[in-house]
Amino acid sequence: MSREGREFDHSHYETWMDPKELIPYPKNAKQHDKAQVKNIANSIRRFGWQQEAVVTQDNVLVIGHGRRLAALMLKCEMPVKIIDQKAEDLTDEDIRELRIADNKTNESPWDFELLTDDLDGLDFEGFDFDFGLPDEEFQGDLENHQGNLINAFLQPPFSVLRGNSGEWGERKRAWIARGIKSELGRG
Repeated sequence: MSREGREFDHSHYETWMDPKELIPYPKNAKQHDKAQVKNIANSIRRFGWQQEAVVTQDNVLVIGHGRRLAALMLKCEMPVKIIDQKAEDLTDEDIRELRIADNKTNESPWDFELLTDDLDGLDFEGFDFDFGLPDEEFQGDLENHQGNLINAFLQPPFSVLRGNSGEWGERKRAWIARGIKSELGRG
């Protein structure tokens, strides 16, 4: 089934705005690089709008900075939910906390075994994703260790290495025995 030309029912969204009218929060610490914005735009194109941006009464973004950039790229309006500050449900501090909490609560690690199974047969053409999956040649090794990276690599591969320690020499020998060529990098 072709995804091109598919229409989406967005009637459940009450308010739509031109992203040019939305004001990015100047202290928003979450960064959105070009690849991520392109991926968000591709997601909107393929799956429709699945989430509103959240804005204050004066159109300052609380949630949805990346979606705003994607809407600008797509040259389209976007659905927004306006926080009702008149009811004093949320203070200015609450809104700042919500902005940071929303960005932070969206961060989590992947279960590579479940992800690998779920990716089977799916086509992410047009997306620039790196899920950080282990190379296929090491997938079986990781499964043998039931995902325990410490057992597979002697130490978590993200640990700080001290080249002058005995641990590093032992780790390097184990990696070489597994065929890992650290001098080739991760590219």
